[in-house]
Amino acid sequence: MTAVNEDTSYIMLDSTISPGLLGLPADVIVLILASWSDIDSLKALRASCWYICQSFKEAEATICSSVITAQIGSAFVPEAAVALAARKLPRENIPTFELFVGQHLESPRSIGQHLESPRSICPPLSLTDANSIDDLAYHVEYFSNRACKYLFPLRQSYGSQPETSVVERIRIKRALYTFEMFCHLFTRQQAYVLPLVRESESCRINMAWARCYDVFAAHEVEQLSCIEYMLTQDIRVALKCNPLIATDHVIGDRRIEEILSRGLCYVRKIINASRIPKVMVELLPRAPGHPELPLLREEFVYRYTELFRPHPPSGVGRSTKLRDYPEQVKAAFLRRFLRSARFPDHDAGPSNVFLYVHEGKTLAVGRSRFHDADFWVWGYVFWDLARLARLGVFSESEADPNDESLLRVDVREAIQHLKGTRNE
Repeated sequence: MTAVNEDTSYIMLDSTISPGLLGLPADVIVLILASWSDIDSLKALRASCWYICQSFKEAEATICSSVITAQIGSAFVPEAAVALAARKLPRENIPTFELFVGQHLESPRSIGQHLESPRSICPPLSLTDANSIDDLAYHVEYFSNRACKYLFPLRQSYGSQPETSVVERIRIKRALYTFEMFCHLFTRQQAYVLPLVRESESCRINMAWARCYDVFAAHEVEQLSCIEYMLTQDIRVALKCNPLIATDHVIGDRRIEEILSRGLCYVRKIINASRIPKVMVELLPRAPGHPELPLLREEFVYRYTELFRPHPPSGVGRSTKLRDYPEQVKAAFLRRFLRSARFPDHDAGPSNVFLYVHEGKTLAVGRSRFHDADFWVWGYVFWDLARLARLGVFSESEADPNDESLLRVDVREAIQHLKGTRNE
């Protein structure tokens, strides 16, 4: 599939069915956005999901192994593990998952011939009736439910390869857990359907922690669980799907329509720049050994990490300079950082970065402890702040350096403050 330019390209939803997107379960919306980023209409997406589901039922093992291989990279997957996961089915006789997407995602008309096929297991979808959107939820759910079980033979196999380097093993473990977590999130077998209650959500997060302890080091668990939390919650915030959100924190109907009108790619950006409401802060997991993990109850909190984020453009990274970004972004960021950042006394271990968002437009970045080895993460932070400014997260008054109602700070003084905190 062709990549979409985040800055200039927006995929428009079909105007006749875009309101139906709000009727989708939030987990399915996230799965759709994470899997297919350049779809020209929701109708094409639904048709593609239907066809993939039909083919998946006929050759689910081979398709799952293909997905797993794509997640990890063919160079890092032992052939024995792939064959075991695929139940040794002849791959050359069955199209792969990627082939389904490539052939049918961009040309939904070619799927019409399959709708009346006598081999169809499920009734065909209506490509014009928005009420049949629940069928899409069923198909996507079926695919994700069935995919999980093929991860276990792969996990057992890669660990027995003595020639695999440490870097390769880390990459494989990350990909395996990512895929397992991804599939696990979108099943409905453990009460994941709306509305969620605090007790069930907290138990689900704790179970996710227990699953990943044998895959990742302890300092990575917190990052992964927060990403999992983000996937399951933030789209509900953006699309007004969470019944637990207080009314004064819900994004209005006009804002929702604006998000939908910009297309799927823009909604993905909203996820990347997501807000977590106050009522959900208590559900965020707390790392073992860090009972005082600071989560500001007065502001919206989003756990920022470079894990699973896209690579920044060339030049962004360890050598990033604050002066490379717009003055408005620097001013708003630095004012709010010095006003709101809090540093606990304990050493939180991993390099957690917090992005504080107040009413969707006030930004500040703080962290529990600076370390010499991970100071480069600020490059990602500033890169995202510039991207948020282009998306309109900053209001005009918020980003105006001449606004005397906001705290004025000197850029060089603020940088010295950051460096001094890092070397504490």
